Amino acid sequence: MNPIAILAITAIGLGLIAVAIGSRSDADAGDLGDDMPKPPTNPAEVTSGIDALIPIFRSAAQMYRVPISILAALSKQESGHNPRAVNIGSYDDALGGSWGHLQLTYATAVRLGYTGLPPDRIFVQRAGSRSFWIGSLEGLLDPQVTTNLIASASIKPSLIRGRSVGDIASIHNSGRTMAQLAASITAFEARSSGSTTGVVEADKVTPAQAAARALRLRATRDVYVPRVIRFQSEYAYLDADDAVS
Repeated sequence: MNPIAILAITAIGLGLIAVAIGSRSDADAGDLGDDMPKPPTNPAEVTSGIDALIPIFRSAAQMYRVPISILAALSKQESGHNPRAVNIGSYDDALGGSWGHLQLTYATAVRLGYTGLPPDRIFVQRAGSRSFWIGSLEGLLDPQVTTNLIASASIKPSLIRGRSVGDIASIHNSGRTMAQLAASITAFEARSSGSTTGVVEADKVTPAQAAARALRLRATRDVYVPRVIRFQSEYAYLDADDAVS
């Protein structure tokens, strides 16, 4: 047979094989796609915003008798009202990271009564300098679940004890009331200079570690808490709307 004809037949055959393989791959990809979530075009804007969360805040507020404005303020400060917000940061263990619009860690959620599984990092997508959840909004990424958890196990007990919005914000961010926060800052600052303070959590770390912890706690006191208080004041109209409804 003519060499040119042989080459032509071979090319056609390879082309048909490639088409067949491509068609099979597309089918397989479609099958896998049914099981895997599709990344949103802009994860930062999907199911986010105060308007999308107000019904969730209202439901939790009415169920647990807490102000909507506090829930909204914490959500604003933590994620800008984005249920898909993720902050893995420097966490190395599989359970590390802060999740959802209230940025709960798995350990904190369990301490508050959460019994579900930790989020799977396979569903975390980087978007610039931030990360977002691209899976379904379940577990710690379900805004109703986490809102109910914080309302029932953190905010309500604090209000019963007469704690301020500042205390609630400080507890959410650092696990300490404002008074406890001040005492911890003092202890870590003293430890950072090499002193022995008599405070276990300060004395068990190195001076460099103590300095870093004091810095983070001062940020809670000087930045985080004032912002939450301001946001709570701005969202006070939601409490009035809820009282009317």
